Amino acid sequence: MRTLNILVVTAVILTTLSCARSGGGPANTAGANKQLSPEAQQIANERPEVSQTTLQNDEIAIDQAWPVISDKLQLNGFSEDEAREATLAGWRDLRLSYLQPQEPLSPGILESYVTELGKLVINSTPAEADIEIDGQAFNRKTNTSAWLEPGSYKIKVSKSGFESTEKSATVRKGEKTETEFTLRQ
Repeated sequence: MRTLNILVVTAVILTTLSCARSGGGPANTAGANKQLSPEAQQIANERPEVSQTTLQNDEIAIDQAWPVISDKLQLNGFSEDEAREATLAGWRDLRLSYLQPQEPLSPGILESYVTELGKLVINSTPAEADIEIDGQAFNRKTNTSAWLEPGSYKIKVSKSGFESTEKSATVRKGEKTETEFTLRQ
């Protein structure tokens, strides 16, 4: 009985610290009957076969995994905001590309996936250029970042009135890789 009480107290303390530290984690869930976060709504729009209940359960898993993910990434020199970005990017990748529509997301799977990612920073002069990563349009403009699985990527940056530029970049687990592009007219 004493061991169970210690475990319960430890879980309550960790949950309290996690919520106090980060406002409840990246998904910031407040309960099972709440509306979906903007991130969950975006996933629902891109993959409508994923149910609202599944997405709500995902948000609970995110909040459970958050303290470990945050601590591990901060030990690698990332900020809490960067850890939040990585967590949400990892969730999106898993839900859109790897998990079946109603397959549960476990905190352990999310933690394992997110802590394997690296951050690719893509800057350009001038800013606001279009980005392609390995031939796929990226949904943001330059002077941004992407959390990617380790590996080599071909980055192409283009902007109307300027010559397109390509570079290769290698993303490593738990590291930040910066790429700079100067576009010429």
